[in-house]
Amino acid sequence: MSRFEYLSVLVSIVIALGISEIASFWGRLLRNRAHVRFYWLHAFWSVFTILLMIQFWWGFWEFRVVQSWSFPKLLAVIAEVLVLVLAGIILLPNTDSNERIDLRAHYFDHCRVYFFFGAILIAQLALVDLLVGEQPFFHAENAFRLSGLLVAGLAAAYPRERLHAAIAIVGSVLLLGFVVFRFSR
Repeated sequence: MSRFEYLSVLVSIVIALGISEIASFWGRLLRNRAHVRFYWLHAFWSVFTILLMIQFWWGFWEFRVVQSWSFPKLLAVIAEVLVLVLAGIILLPNTDSNERIDLRAHYFDHCRVYFFFGAILIAQLALVDLLVGEQPFFHAENAFRLSGLLVAGLAAAYPRERLHAAIAIVGSVLLLGFVVFRFSR
């Protein structure tokens, strides 16, 4: 087994746990829907985070050509995955009690931290591509990432409903553009 294959198993497990955590949360919410005030932005960013996890896992395949895997490179990749999963978990309120759950209130109470983690993740992705994937810093993927970094910073700084609604659209366009660009080559 190559080092990439060995690492890909760990990345896959962590990503799967993150997706499972969000999916289980939605199952609990649906089961207790009488006590839940749903909110579209919360649902949107939960689904968006799952899509990011899938895209991260899919994009990780590009590292199969890396010949030299050092412990710092391993840590850098695992740090990316952990930040992504933690960002998703930040969106999930406690559902263990029968208390009313207001997803709008929870979203705006935690969106600053969620988007702060998003900004950290975007910076990590660019850095890991540079250090592990040995890509030049100035390339088209980082143009998407820079835009995403600005959007995440704006969302973290200003938790306003209309702005976050616009950011949901911009974030979708950026992710779609990134995926189409990256995987059409």
